[in-house]
Amino acid sequence: TCSNVTASSGIYFTTESFANITANESVRVILENTNETNFTSFIVHNAANSRNLLEMTDYNVLKLGDDSGATIYTDGHLQFTIDGDDDQTGTKYFRWTTGETPQGTELAKLHATEGFDIWTNINTTSHITASGNISASGTSHVFGGTIDIAQNDYSLRWGDGSTRITGDSLNDTLKFRTNSLTRAMVDTKGLSVTGH
Repeated sequence: TCSNVTASSGIYFTTESFANITANESVRVILENTNETNFTSFIVHNAANSRNLLEMTDYNVLKLGDDSGATIYTDGHLQFTIDGDDDQTGTKYFRWTTGETPQGTELAKLHATEGFDIWTNINTTSHITASGNISASGTSHVFGGTIDIAQNDYSLRWGDGSTRITGDSLNDTLKFRTNSLTRAMVDTKGLSVTGH
């Protein structure tokens, strides 16, 4: 039993089984104790295959695994929290990038209050469900497949909504409207056009 352990190169556990570091409260790892402002990091290294399993730098970067990838696994819930003190100051977001961390090419950004921005494609073989609006600032494309609208009444709208295509599956009608007026309608009887 001692208060401090000081080593010039390393501390080795020679047992071939597990080695435990036990504390009644917290375990604190202090880096840059001499405050020399050099680049420092906390590294968990596997000497058998010469791989860094985990690296945490003093630039607030956490790196897991190597070129073979890494997995975060849990039997229960996994929660990521931003703005932990809930002071709501500054811009808070989750950011996905490719390339050198923390810079690199931005793929997506999930804001705390301003929505989800994606700068790449969304590919799915399942469903995308929204209770609100799905908006696109550019051109949206559907290649093959089917757009299935489950509601009885639906509309495809432009601008302020006065120009739209409105469908009613209960009455088997499809209306084409401009300036809030029905210009053409398709129903079980055929096509009817209003005006010229």
